[in-house]
Amino acid sequence: MIIKTAKLEGTALDWAVARIYGAPDELATKQVMDGYSLSANWSVGGPLIEQYKAEFRVRGDFYECRIEMWDDEGIGYDEIKTTGADHLTAAMRAIVAAKLGDTVDVPEDLCQ
Repeated sequence: MIIKTAKLEGTALDWAVARIYGAPDELATKQVMDGYSLSANWSVGGPLIEQYKAEFRVRGDFYECRIEMWDDEGIGYDEIKTTGADHLTAAMRAIVAAKLGDTVDVPEDLCQ
C-alpha cells in the first residue's frame, strides 16, 4: 500500500525505517510485529536522532523535525522537514523522507 511519508506512523513507520537499514521485507515485518519500535522506543530510535543531528521545534500540537542530508562528496545537501505528534515520530519520518522519498510502499497488513 502506497502511503505518504508524512502520514506514516506506528508499525508502518517502524517498518520503513527498518528497511532503510537493510532489513529485508520479511525481517522488517517480523521486527515490528515483535515490538521493535523506532518511533516509540527512545533506546532504539533515539540514537538515530543523534546520528542525523535532528533539530526540533514545537509548532502548536506537533513537533517539526529538520535534518540535513549531505551528498557523498560532502558538498551539497537537502534539508528535510517533517512533523509528528512527538520527537521520535517526526524524526523517523524525516529519515524515511530523506532516504525513500515522499511515498513508501508498505505491506498492507502493517497499515493502520
